[in-house]
Amino acid sequence: MSRRGNPRSTRRRGARAAIGAFAAAGTIGGAFGLSPLAPAPPAHADADLDWLVELFAPAAGLAAGSDPLEASDVFGLDLYTVLHDQMQIWITSPLGIQIDTTINQLAGAYLIGNGIDGTADNPNGGAGGLWFGDGGDGYDQSLAGVVGGNGGAAGMFGDGGAGGDGGAGAAGGIGGAGGWFMGNGGAGGAGGEGVLGGVGGAGGDGGDALAWFFGNGGAGGAGGAGGSGAVGAGGGMGGAGGAGGASLAAQFGDGGRGGAGGTGGTGGAGATGADGQAGDFASNAGAGGDAGDGGNGGSGGTGGAGGAGGASAHGTAGENGNGGDGGRGGAAGLGGTGGVGAAGTAAHPDGGAGGNGGDPGQAGGGGAGGAAGVGGRAGTGADGIAGAAGLAAHSGGNGGAGGAGFDAVTGTGGAGGHGGNGGAYGDGGNGGAGGQGGRGTDGSDGTGAGATGHDGGQGGTGGAGGTGGAGGALGGNGGHGGAGGVGGTGGTGGNGTDGAANGVAGGVGGNGGDGGRGGTGGTGGTGGAGGTATHGSAGQQGVGGAGGTGGTGGDPGAGGRGGDGSASHIDGGR
Repeated sequence: MSRRGNPRSTRRRGARAAIGAFAAAGTIGGAFGLSPLAPAPPAHADADLDWLVELFAPAAGLAAGSDPLEASDVFGLDLYTVLHDQMQIWITSPLGIQIDTTINQLAGAYLIGNGIDGTADNPNGGAGGLWFGDGGDGYDQSLAGVVGGNGGAAGMFGDGGAGGDGGAGAAGGIGGAGGWFMGNGGAGGAGGEGVLGGVGGAGGDGGDALAWFFGNGGAGGAGGAGGSGAVGAGGGMGGAGGAGGASLAAQFGDGGRGGAGGTGGTGGAGATGADGQAGDFASNAGAGGDAGDGGNGGSGGTGGAGGAGGASAHGTAGENGNGGDGGRGGAAGLGGTGGVGAAGTAAHPDGGAGGNGGDPGQAGGGGAGGAAGVGGRAGTGADGIAGAAGLAAHSGGNGGAGGAGFDAVTGTGGAGGHGGNGGAYGDGGNGGAGGQGGRGTDGSDGTGAGATGHDGGQGGTGGAGGTGGAGGALGGNGGHGGAGGVGGTGGTGGNGTDGAANGVAGGVGGNGGDGGRGGTGGTGGTGGAGGTATHGSAGQQGVGGAGGTGGTGGDPGAGGRGGDGSASHIDGGR
């Protein structure tokens, strides 16, 4: 993860010859009564030492009449930056490593060199050399709840190491202290992000600058973001920013900037309402169950407080850190769908009504912004911005469809069940279709010779379609009315009887009975009313049922047998 403050990459950039830096280090040590264990190597033709002479020349960078205080500030800052860069070039160069290792071995102490960076087993950074070198960086933790490693301290000359980032929900490590003669404090590590609505880890404090001559306090680490809430739960609070390190330098140096507070976690989305159960005549008279309402979204987490700017003994206090922004509220949960009504049965011909759809929940409110840090430079640091509200639901639960009416064997078909009403924004359920009318009874055969058969019975009326459910109050569409049932088929007419035998001509056979009239089609259901808001529309009227098919006419009876001829009627009868 990236470093905020004085990362190692900026400590060790190249610009000058390594041998010149070693000579400069020896010169500074001699100025304070510190003799090197070995003389500086002789300057070669390619070693540029003019910069060292210019730095300590009485007129270096000073024009006549210039402000002594301003000149001193520039001198302190520029001197440390150049010397620190040259020191790092020397320490990390192949020649520097070889010579420094020899010096350290002869002295029996770690005099020149950077501290070792922290590891998983040893998370804290090692100390820099007693004379020259930066402290090692703390280890960035990957395990939840484990604090980041602390940065190592510098010795006489060098920067403190940066604190490591904390694991999930844990604080960042503290920056290491700067060198006692010259050196900046290390930056604090960032706090880890909270887990499942947990609080974000606090940022580590910046390291103090303890230098006698020059040193700035390290910047405080940023607080970790609060964890996102579980379903319907609030987001976690952002972690507080770390305090900036103090500058205790006797000559020059400013306090470190406070770390920014972490952003509040996002509220969890509301749960979707449960769907209604299907209708059942055994337990709820065939009506579908009403759906559950959607859950409310969780509130966004509060932003973390900004860290305080570091104090300064002879310079400017550090800027206060900004408060973290509040988290966004969770989205509203959707309403469930109403249960479907049970289809009609022989025992319960009419279909059951559909269940009502559920209403959506409320969106969660945004979290408050965190407060800016206090205690540093006056007028610095800003409060965090409040989080936005969650997304409102614009789709309520739909009503359940009505159950279909029973197809009658005889008589009128069962009526379709009414559709359930939609929840807010939801559509009404469609009405159930009417059942088919029963078949008409068959006509009986005629009685006696040449009798006409009886007419077939009329088919049953088709069942009425169910009414569509009303749309939701905030704009759902009404459900469509159910289709009317088809009328029943008319009964078959009875057969005519055979004609009687006659002495001359056979009797006439009876006529077959007329087929029964087809049943009347059922009335289509009424469409459901649209929602009260402007977007809802009424449902369509259900289609009326078709009329039943007429019954088949009965077969006519056969004519009677003619009589035999006689003396008075020579010809036989027909």
